[in-house]
Amino acid sequence: MVTIIYSPFPGLRSASKVARLLVKHRLAACVNIIQSYSVYEWKGKLEKSREHVLLVKTAKRRRTTAIRMIEENHPYDLPAILWWNVDSTKQFNEWVRNNTKVR
Repeated sequence: MVTIIYSPFPGLRSASKVARLLVKHRLAACVNIIQSYSVYEWKGKLEKSREHVLLVKTAKRRRTTAIRMIEENHPYDLPAILWWNVDSTKQFNEWVRNNTKVR
């Protein structure tokens, strides 16, 4: 089963760093980085910011380790790290599984 992990970052540099770590360590088969604009309340103040969102495609069995790597390398005090398991084609599922196997 494929798991998607969603996590916004403050900039392209920090998002790219974590994306590369995840793929290099075979914790993700692929990571998309999407520019976004966020509006939220933080410490009682309405905030808005440009962010770069990671969409991490990983195997369900690698999710916990991938999340730990995101947490350890995330610049935010309280990073948003959300995930969900998704259905995919048999071929895509196999590709994700093969690209997240520990060698």
